[in-house]
Amino acid sequence: MTLRRTLLLALILLGLLPCIALSWLSFSRTREAMQAQIAESLAVQAGGLQADIDRMLFEHFENARVWSRSELMQDLRVGDVDKRVSHYLADLVDGYREQYVAMDCRDEAGRVLAATRPGAIGQLAPDAARLQPSLTAQLRSGPAQLLLAPVPVLAARRTLAVQTPVASAYPEAAPTAASAPVATAAAARVASAPALARLHLDVDVTPFERLLDGAAVGRRQIVVIDGEGRWVAASRGLRERALPSPEGQRAALARLLAAAPADQARTEVLPGTPWLDEPVILGVGRSRPGSALAHAGWTTLVLQPAGEALAPVRQMGQIFVGLLAVVLGGALAAATWMSGAIARPILALTQAARRWQAEGTPPDAGTRSSRITELGELGRAFDDMVRAVQRSRETLVRSAKLAMLGELAAVMAHEVRTPVGIVRSSAQLLQRDKGLSDDSRELLGLMQAETERLNRLVTTMLDTARPRAPSFQPCDVHALLQRCAQMQRVQPGQAGPAASADAPGGVPVRIRAEAADPVIEADAEQLIQALYNLMHNALQAVGPGGRVELSAQDDAATGMLVLACADDGPGIPPEIAERLFEPFVTRRGGGIGLGLAVVQQVVQAHGGQIRVGRSDWGGSLFECRLPRRQHGPDMAAGESQA
Repeated sequence: MTLRRTLLLALILLGLLPCIALSWLSFSRTREAMQAQIAESLAVQAGGLQADIDRMLFEHFENARVWSRSELMQDLRVGDVDKRVSHYLADLVDGYREQYVAMDCRDEAGRVLAATRPGAIGQLAPDAARLQPSLTAQLRSGPAQLLLAPVPVLAARRTLAVQTPVASAYPEAAPTAASAPVATAAAARVASAPALARLHLDVDVTPFERLLDGAAVGRRQIVVIDGEGRWVAASRGLRERALPSPEGQRAALARLLAAAPADQARTEVLPGTPWLDEPVILGVGRSRPGSALAHAGWTTLVLQPAGEALAPVRQMGQIFVGLLAVVLGGALAAATWMSGAIARPILALTQAARRWQAEGTPPDAGTRSSRITELGELGRAFDDMVRAVQRSRETLVRSAKLAMLGELAAVMAHEVRTPVGIVRSSAQLLQRDKGLSDDSRELLGLMQAETERLNRLVTTMLDTARPRAPSFQPCDVHALLQRCAQMQRVQPGQAGPAASADAPGGVPVRIRAEAADPVIEADAEQLIQALYNLMHNALQAVGPGGRVELSAQDDAATGMLVLACADDGPGIPPEIAERLFEPFVTRRGGGIGLGLAVVQQVVQAHGGQIRVGRSDWGGSLFECRLPRRQHGPDMAAGESQA
């Protein structure tokens, strides 16, 4: 895996994992809080509905108690039930519209004594055998019951009946007509009297269902059950369903109510029920303590489909996913940019190192620029290392050349100087002959000049290969400049293309002595040699009528003395400018490239610096900056600058 891919993966993970963790934490906490709030709302609604149902039931029980205590009910003993009591019950049904379906009075065997339907009088009540007690209320006049018919399907008409005994106002013998006026006065003492009959009220369940339908918004479903797990009433959505058997209903209700305390909500999402085939959130409401029906066991269940209830949570989750995608895209873009900013300079550095190793091409610092400070420092350190290695390589090459030059100089000093000396001596002896012609004397002079040139060449090679340590003494640089110019004037030959390479005379050398204090500590012979080499090269570069100038002046900025040689020649070619001071590098045909190497050695031995540039005339300019005082033989040499 590449560095960029590794950085990209690391940055994405570092940016993405915290975002995912925080998003999931926020989403889960919000979901839990919203789910708990929904469950609490369902529990409050279920409790309110159960309180309304308790109130409605209590009203029915109170009506049954009041009507059972009516004086007219005592007529059941005299048998005049087909008119007065039946008309009384019919008037009650008409007066309480949409609350009661029918009313009747029955004996213990279930035979109808009086009824709102005349055809039922004297007959056995059709539901007497199948009605089962569901709720018992303890009234002041005695217990009253609510009866249910065990019908498993709510779509069918369920019978909801309230039944209370009709107590006799005569605790002992059967009452007569004469004793009837005292019945009201004795009403308070008949609670334990034997019952004449039972008042039976068929309650209309429509108000209960209307109450539940109004509360069942959306896909919410509501069911009311008694203490035995039997269904009493339900909202429209459940009434229209095909329901399981009563045993299956009770088992499902037992699972739902297993861990639901009174008046509290189930905050977790429950699995599907026989009535709703999807997960639900349950709200439970029971009768409140203190009510006459508090121990009846009736319970209201509010079932809210979890998918509908938590739809806002899902929408919020989708928003979180969208935001996470945006964050991921931003993190990917930032990580891509950052990984590129880190890896690109390193990759460029690697490629530059390989190219430098394979081709020797110096690295380009611009390709490793970076806005990251540390990477920029790394690139600059690499550049410094490359320059140091190049300097070391140049030094090594220079040392190898000098070593070769030393061997060559040793051979030439031994093998060349002896025959050259013999030829020179012979030429001098022959010149003493007065009988020589002018042509012969010119040839002997030429032989003597060439032997002098060979001797100087050997001397230069020896000086370059094994330079002599300078002997520092106070010397006047103005006088040294004059001496160099005098040495040029005494050289034979003429300057220009037709002149001898070793006799560049004919071009006047201008001296500009402007140093305020021309006396410095230096080796006069070595400085003369360096200045002579610079002057000789300048004379070789200029043509007839050219200009060469030697100068000495002060450098106010550094306090050093500047010796310069300027000419109006063609200047330094760019291809050799950087290697101008290396041995055997020359721009002149016939030269061996050792003169400037000797100049550099002398300047560095004096602790100075040499710089090459362009003169005011457009030619070459060589400046040697020398310290005025020497601090010891081990003083560090200055660095040459091209």
